[in-house]
Amino acid sequence: METTTHITPESIGLSIEVEGQPQGKVDRDGKNEWPHVAFMVVLKKGDKTILKQEYRMGTGHFDPKGISKYSISKYMPGNHNKAEDILDIWQRKPFAKFVDQEFFARVVAAVAQHKKIMPKLNDFVHSVIMDGRPYFEHLCFEEWADEYGYDTDSIKANKIYEQCCDIGRQLARGLTKAEIDALAEWASE
Repeated sequence: METTTHITPESIGLSIEVEGQPQGKVDRDGKNEWPHVAFMVVLKKGDKTILKQEYRMGTGHFDPKGISKYSISKYMPGNHNKAEDILDIWQRKPFAKFVDQEFFARVVAAVAQHKKIMPKLNDFVHSVIMDGRPYFEHLCFEEWADEYGYDTDSIKANKIYEQCCDIGRQLARGLTKAEIDALAEWASE
């Protein structure tokens, strides 16, 4: 009877460190806005740094309940009245769309900082393993674009593809092929 070992990021000695404070940001693609909290995350195996990159978490990961509007003020000096108003509305109407998305994102980052909410190892590793797929699977840009619904004539899509390949290269320099394959299988479960 064959037994298989279930590989996890922890079981191969991976860990993450978050540098600096969470940052509230907004991505725009012309039609849509995506407020989020960005963290600078360092992936390590033992003492060795494998990868350092920004990791983004949407505002739905952060619950404003239980935070007094006064406690948020210390994270937003000079703007505490506006921050208190945004927090109050967000607590009463969790799905409210704010006109000033940048400021809302900054309030969410303050909530993350106050509640000490950080990225989780498994979520981060899952993200980078999936991002690195075009490198691991030797996908050309056209194959990758077709699989993910991008236009093959898009310069922006090509930049995203190159970033994904770079993530894969960095992971391949710090992990063995067997570890990457096992993590890819773990990520697809």
